[in-house]
Amino acid sequence: MTLESLRGGAGHYTIFDLIGKSVAQGNTTGVRNELSVGHLPKGMYLLRSETEGKAAVKKLVVE
Repeated sequence: MTLESLRGGAGHYTIFDLIGKSVAQGNTTGVRNELSVGHLPKGMYLLRSETEGKAAVKKLVVE
């Protein structure tokens, strides 16, 4: 999957399952970043990304 940031720059992301357990995390650089989610079981997750002190949370569905 592709994670795009309007701000660019260095950042960090964490993927949580719906129980709140962190299942993946990593660093981001630039505006467009490829995240590997192939190891995650099918289901719904929350993706939290943070860049330059600003955070956003989005729903992520792995099919």
